[in-house]
Amino acid sequence: MQHDEFNTGSSGRPSVIRTYCVVLPVVLVTLWIGTAIVLEAWKADRTRGQPGVPDPLTRDEYLYREERLGIPNISFAPLRIAARWLFYCQPELSLEVGSAGGVHSAGDERFASWYLSPQQQIVEYLIYSIIFVASIVGGVMRGHWTLRAPARDKTAKMNLIELLNAIITTLLALGAICYKSATAMLARREGVSSSSADVLATWFLLQPCHVFCIALAVIYWSRRWKVSIYFFNLYLHLMWGVALALVFAEMEEYYKRQYPLEIFHFYLDHWVLVIAPFVLIALRTYPVFKPRLWFCYSFAAAFHSCILQPLHFVLLVQINYQTHPPGGPLRHFGKLYRPVQYIFCWLLTYLFSQCIIPAWVSFCEAHIWPRLGRFQQSEGSLVKESEPVNGRVDKKSL
Repeated sequence: MQHDEFNTGSSGRPSVIRTYCVVLPVVLVTLWIGTAIVLEAWKADRTRGQPGVPDPLTRDEYLYREERLGIPNISFAPLRIAARWLFYCQPELSLEVGSAGGVHSAGDERFASWYLSPQQQIVEYLIYSIIFVASIVGGVMRGHWTLRAPARDKTAKMNLIELLNAIITTLLALGAICYKSATAMLARREGVSSSSADVLATWFLLQPCHVFCIALAVIYWSRRWKVSIYFFNLYLHLMWGVALALVFAEMEEYYKRQYPLEIFHFYLDHWVLVIAPFVLIALRTYPVFKPRLWFCYSFAAAFHSCILQPLHFVLLVQINYQTHPPGGPLRHFGKLYRPVQYIFCWLLTYLFSQCIIPAWVSFCEAHIWPRLGRFQQSEGSLVKESEPVNGRVDKKSL
């Protein structure tokens, strides 16, 4: 990835053959083998007795579940073997179409489920990983960032608003970590059984909103760090996820727990994550690049399909609806809800990437940055007038 400020020319980009015929297969094979190792290491039989892991079923129940999922009827032998292996990683997850959660979950929908069969999980995982990882690898090795608007200066100095934003975001990230950790610890201390996903609440920090909050809390402290610049521009086109979580907030568990200030923390967290990027664009904190729609979208899609989707069979809880759909319109699409979900998310990425963010940058160029520039120039001239001259301060400036 290149842009003008770092002076990395396009002539040094790897060839198409090297990118897609050498690097991409290596990345994909490494990803697939690593995923298989993780699932095998944390399969249910190896984690019995841990919080949230249900008791084993009888052999007849296992065979019944295999039959319900259609595993014995798979004609393609490699897929049948892979589906059976994935099923036996976590065979006790619920089969209910209504997504009631695990067998011993008492209807807690936060648990993962076998709403989608193992064979469908495997096929979708392979297809999505090839598409989205190929986009990321190609974008990293052959793509480039085109500068849309530079930062206000080349220093790493933060103004007061940027400092307050960094402090608030950091406190919100620490608050999320504390709330989730406290939920898990209290649930285990009170003897809550595996029927409640609260014993696994720490894993909900992998929700995209929490991941964004923690990452932004890190990058906000450095304006000139390349990772900060790239991640900020990536987040600009993916922040629709935070806005969506704010509009369709699911507060049932928050009202049940009644932790002090947790609901206030939720809304403040999401509002800050939505508003702060627009303020930072107005302040020209980071350079803003022209949108790279598919590249940015692939990061979010790969995080869900290549990381969250297989990790459900390790974590046992559902994160961002990767094992069964939420209540609402998505359930009308049945087993095909995930492709519909990805298409809908692409449209939202398009809305932010091609419409909202460019419109805000144009507005800032026309109305905010000229005034901000005049203010900074006048401020700079006052500083220059008050500088010592031959060891003395000009009396006119006093």
